[in-house]
Amino acid sequence: MVTKMDSLVKEVAEFNSEEKNVICCIEEMSELIKVLTKKLRNDHKFSREKLVEEIGHVMLMCCTVAETNGITREEIQDSWMDAIYRMRKGV
Repeated sequence: MVTKMDSLVKEVAEFNSEEKNVICCIEEMSELIKVLTKKLRNDHKFSREKLVEEIGHVMLMCCTVAETNGITREEIQDSWMDAIYRMRKGV
C-alpha cells in the first residue's frame, strides 16, 4: 500500500538529481551530528526541537536515497530488525 508519505518522498526524490539527494542526505546527517554533539556536551545551545527537526530531515533524506536506489520499506525494516537483534545481544 502506497501512503501519502511514500508519494511525497518519491516526489522529493524525483525533484532533484540522485547526486543532489545524496549530498543533501550527507548534509542533514552532519547537522544531526552537530545537534547530538551539543547534547553530549550539555551545551546551552542544545534544543530538543532542533533534534526533532534534524531527525526528521535525516529520515526524509534517507528515504529519498532509498527511493532512488530501489530500496523497499520492507528491506529497511528487515535491516532495522537485524540491528535490533544484534544490539539486544550486545553484538
